[in-house]
Amino acid sequence: MRKFFNTKILWGILSVAVGISLAQATFSFFDGKEIKNNQASVAQLVAPEKKSQYYYVNKDTNGGPKVSAKAFLVGDLNTGEVVLSKNQDQKFPIASVSKLMTALVVKEIANPSENTQISKKALATHGTNGGLRLGEKIKILDLLYPLLLESSNDAAEALALHFGRDNFISKMNQEAKRLQMASTSFEDPSGLTPHNQSTVSDMFKLVGFLTQQQPDLFKITNKRSYSNKKHSWANISQFLGEDGYSGGKSGYTDEAKQTVVSLFNLPLGQENDRPIAIALLQSPDRRKDVASILKYLKKNIYYGGKADANTNWVQEKIGMPDIKDPNFVTLAFAGDIMLDRGVKNSVIKNFNNDYSAIFEKIDILKKSDIAFANLEGPVSDQGIDQKNLYSFRMNPGVIPTLKGAGLGVLSVANNHMADWGRLAFSDTLASLKENEIFGEKQFLRK
Repeated sequence: MRKFFNTKILWGILSVAVGISLAQATFSFFDGKEIKNNQASVAQLVAPEKKSQYYYVNKDTNGGPKVSAKAFLVGDLNTGEVVLSKNQDQKFPIASVSKLMTALVVKEIANPSENTQISKKALATHGTNGGLRLGEKIKILDLLYPLLLESSNDAAEALALHFGRDNFISKMNQEAKRLQMASTSFEDPSGLTPHNQSTVSDMFKLVGFLTQQQPDLFKITNKRSYSNKKHSWANISQFLGEDGYSGGKSGYTDEAKQTVVSLFNLPLGQENDRPIAIALLQSPDRRKDVASILKYLKKNIYYGGKADANTNWVQEKIGMPDIKDPNFVTLAFAGDIMLDRGVKNSVIKNFNNDYSAIFEKIDILKKSDIAFANLEGPVSDQGIDQKNLYSFRMNPGVIPTLKGAGLGVLSVANNHMADWGRLAFSDTLASLKENEIFGEKQFLRK
């Protein structure tokens, strides 16, 4: 009996030991699963693609695309593979790309029918995008639209305050830890602070998780606009309408410079498009950097295997001549932009206050390197009417619309700029900066 009892104890100890060993091995496998460049991908952990005989091939031997950003990463969202990268583990401020994590936390904890009231504290945040009004009641999930379309700092702050600001930011950091974003930290919900920092490697993990678990968030970022009964919000993305673009989020502060994560479906394989994420940090010109990466991918990268090596498709790609950068700059010039009075009434009547509908078919502005126009009056809800014969003042929602349309430089040297006094003029300049639109003097200094 004693021997039998000891045997049972021995088997019990062995079972526990084996169980612990298997658990450790399983944890190690998922925690340290390696792909190209030793990058563990959330997409790979959640839904790995069966691709034993397929891989990325780069025919370039000259060092990669010309990218001015201090860090970038190009990755496949199905396989988790890092296709191209530079300084992928170096930390930088991420600016409004932070709002992707803000949106994720909201989706995780919010009740779909939950409402909030916009407070004075929320509206005290830097910037006016979103057009939220003091005391208005709004659905929590509706705030995701100004957050992701217009990059509204007020919306970000309103969401955090609703759930308890400190608690909300804590949840943002907990979520980053859960997604193995070891180099990421948040101190505010908007990205205004330079202490919201991450790496392009961690951003790729976040994007991989969102595409798998919260794809509706990127669907929002691929809309031209969204309207409810009180608001219309326009998409300010520079990449909306580009071939293959399927969503993303950009940001800018003086410390972070220009940042972005952009998603594209690209014909890099013989049969199917590949879901590609491009992440940039510390870029002086995100649009040019992304364009350079896209050209490079289409020229040099293909996804296939040994069986594809001699196909016409691969041989054709290998034989393609180098795509040279153009030695010219495309300029687009527009005249006066005045979206008040009769135009405003028409937009309200015909487009449910959605100014972006006016520019829907005008793609020449986005296709130009620099698009310049004259802003004929202040864009603000502040100031005092100076009682001129014609007194113009446009809806604040106009400026995000102009950004989304592709305008990058606006002249403010117009006689109507003083129609509502100094306060409205100053507010206009602040809104232009918030949306990365230069006044003509700022542009010339740049």
